[in-house]
Amino acid sequence: MAVISIPPKSFATGRYYSVHANYLITENKQHQAMKFEWGPIDSSRNPSHITPLSNNGNHMEDELVNHLKNGPIRFNLMMQLAQPGDIINDSTQEWPDNREKLCIGTLSILERRPDNAEPHVFDPTVVPDGLQCSDDPVLRFRGAAYSESAKRRHHFVELMDE
Repeated sequence: MAVISIPPKSFATGRYYSVHANYLITENKQHQAMKFEWGPIDSSRNPSHITPLSNNGNHMEDELVNHLKNGPIRFNLMMQLAQPGDIINDSTQEWPDNREKLCIGTLSILERRPDNAEPHVFDPTVVPDGLQCSDDPVLRFRGAAYSESAKRRHHFVELMDE
């Protein structure tokens, strides 16, 4: 049965899921497949009354700025642990929602970056010690694709500034 997701009305109240699995690596070199999930801590704020700040058509961004005026936006970082039989190397296959989830941290967003983080390139293959990427073939090309996208965006902005 397919699950139909309703898009969030706010960046602050949405849930964010990793598509790809990673492996936790212990000091004894044991592997545990897992996926990350960000869940809003306070999703009770009503984003339905959005006061547009501009005519840019991006109401969710406007709502984010308004939301931050009332305090930080907070998310729990959860790890969903794979079980035997879960498909690790195919990002098109979801894991059952009943998998064990551990809360491993909290993120507080205090303000919006004035540069929208444009100088930074998200690369899901850059992981800290203790994590290892899965062998998902889609994951292997994402870093290069995102770098190329950023390069093209920056080149376009430079052309527009001339």
